[in-house]
Amino acid sequence: MVKRVTPDETKAWLKAYFGRRPDIGLGKAIVNFVLGPKNPFEPKKRRLPKLGFLFTAGMLVGVFVWFLHFNPTR
Repeated sequence: MVKRVTPDETKAWLKAYFGRRPDIGLGKAIVNFVLGPKNPFEPKKRRLPKLGFLFTAGMLVGVFVWFLHFNPTR
């Protein structure tokens, strides 16, 4: 007979699994998207932002400022 698993048990299992895997998660994915690759030989060294991300963020800020400057409803 198959044992039924409750949602609380499933949540506890997933929490334990992801707790053992610190390299998985939304926060890590965002950090890896924004920052450059980590140097395994210098783990304490600060990670710099990726140039593509900085360019895209700068362009979005520029478009936003341009929109605010030429907004006819002021």
